[in-house]
Amino acid sequence: MKNYLLCAVLLFLAISCSTESDYEHSQNVDSKEIALRTSSQIPKNKTNPFDARGKEYLDLLTIYLKNNKVPNSINELTDRTQFLLKNYGEARFLSKINATFTAKQAALLMGFEKPLTDLIESCNVTPEVKHYLINFFQALLAQEGQEYDKLYNYIVSFETGILRSNTLKDDEKETILTVSSISTYALYIDPKHKDRDWEISVANRKVQPVFNSHRASIISVLAVVRTLF
Repeated sequence: MKNYLLCAVLLFLAISCSTESDYEHSQNVDSKEIALRTSSQIPKNKTNPFDARGKEYLDLLTIYLKNNKVPNSINELTDRTQFLLKNYGEARFLSKINATFTAKQAALLMGFEKPLTDLIESCNVTPEVKHYLINFFQALLAQEGQEYDKLYNYIVSFETGILRSNTLKDDEKETILTVSSISTYALYIDPKHKDRDWEISVANRKVQPVFNSHRASIISVLAVVRTLF
């Protein structure tokens, strides 16, 4: 009789654990939050001495996405960028950043190439740094639609070139590598690179999204880094 009761208790516990596990899995699947990869898969570059600054940016994006969805409109892009402007600036400088980012600016940057270049030109950095950053972001924009691994490999290769440069000063390298690190993590969370379901329609045809999230990620980065230098 005791053995029977023991078996019954063990069976009940096994069923309970299985049910709880299934429930937790269901909760995770149904979550509206962005499901990031495990920490071991987060795209860090150990050779970049300023990689942690990009990770800080990712941490803020993750906080933002707990209560907000990935931007799919100019207004949503404006809200996210303003959040990053305020919080990333305070995290870096321990002081409030008064920079603003408007829907008008977002719309202009989303539509044309030149405003993006003008934004970099307005940064308080040397002409050499501007040259590298313009080429860097133009290359990223040209790779829209690529798998994240290809973008990541390009950025790592770019950073390797910066680290090996004999012409750039240490502070110039710091500026460029900070921007490239932030870009690495910003593009990592781009939904196009996390889930290819957006490409498939009911008729199994590719559907282009109305809102360009790849460009939006780059715009947010540019708006933030402009306040850092």
